[in-house]
Amino acid sequence: MDFIKCGCGCGELRNKYDSQGRELKYIYGHYFKSKKIKLDENKVIKRYNELKSCPKVAKEFGCSSPKISNILKENNIPIDYRNYLKGKKYEDYFGEKVSKELRDNLRNKNIGISAWNKGLTSETDERIKKGSIKSANTFKEKYKRGEIIHPRGFLGGNHTKKSINKIKKARATQIFPEKDTTIEVKIQDFLKKLKIEFFTHQYMNEIKYSYQCDIFIPVQKGIPIKTIIECDGDYWHGNPEIHDYRKLITSIRTKRILDFERTNQLEEQGFRVIRLWEHEIKEMEVNDLKQRVVVSK
Repeated sequence: MDFIKCGCGCGELRNKYDSQGRELKYIYGHYFKSKKIKLDENKVIKRYNELKSCPKVAKEFGCSSPKISNILKENNIPIDYRNYLKGKKYEDYFGEKVSKELRDNLRNKNIGISAWNKGLTSETDERIKKGSIKSANTFKEKYKRGEIIHPRGFLGGNHTKKSINKIKKARATQIFPEKDTTIEVKIQDFLKKLKIEFFTHQYMNEIKYSYQCDIFIPVQKGIPIKTIIECDGDYWHGNPEIHDYRKLITSIRTKRILDFERTNQLEEQGFRVIRLWEHEIKEMEVNDLKQRVVVSK
């Protein structure tokens, strides 16, 4: 059996490994004594630069690894926290004898032993059946009492008309998305240069498919009609000049249909709708937007 000196510096001997093969450094109760050891910081730093391992340096100086790392931190020495045993074998750390015992224990521990519930179901085993019923009943009862939320959300439920109206009102005051896209910001900057008053994310509840428009321009000088500007991304709104409708995913197809319906409904309500594609906006100058928005007499 291997013996080592206690890491606190008291000089007493102890077993190097415990019954499970783990390396031990201190006699029971001696760990905090290691803090009283006075070390030469210059020697510690020099040795660490050679070994690049706090545990190895601590072993040489007979103290704890955290004590070495604290000395290095106080002196602003960068510590390599990578596993210094990476790529090494059990023998490099535990020694040949202990490594063999560890391997044998791991190899023989579960040979021929299978899980007690392997192949059993609630139909064939009473224990599993009781556990399943208990879990299900507990969840159902808590869900009924409103103590927990169903993991699949509003499962199988239908909102009342009153609830739907509440949700619509709450959604009308929320801004989606929170951050404007680059093409929206560019158009907003152009409108500011043209000194045209506008509002962003205005909720349009005058139509069936109510939503928040990108930019709303009220009636003013040069704008005789309430105007809405939509800055549509070429991909997310399915620009027909670039993308084949048949190859678009379902959500983008739906968005294209909604864009068409909303434009028609807004125009029926007396709005002027200007839809600008992403590639147009990227090449657009201030005067180009002025020609599209401002109505000359």
